[in-house]
Amino acid sequence: MPTPSIPAATYRLQLNATFTFDAAIDIALTPGVRVRPPFEIRPTRGELREIQRRSRLHSDGEVTISVALAESVARGEISLQDAVAHQRRRDRSSED
Repeated sequence: MPTPSIPAATYRLQLNATFTFDAAIDIALTPGVRVRPPFEIRPTRGELREIQRRSRLHSDGEVTISVALAESVARGEISLQDAVAHQRRRDRSSED
């Protein structure tokens, strides 16, 4: 009786999962240095632009948050939703 063959795509997935699992074990067993907060977070200009771009997507193109708010989002001090709401309030108050 012939042995069933494994489709190539399935074999690749199984092989990839094995390598991923092996890599996870290697990472887990790698000695490291314990770090202590607080961590200094300095987002790059590109990262800030990306957060501003996401604010436009989140608001359907209505709002672009300021660089200062984008920095707060990057540091985890405020959520993107809160930053968009804050910028909307700022924009409305400047229109008055």
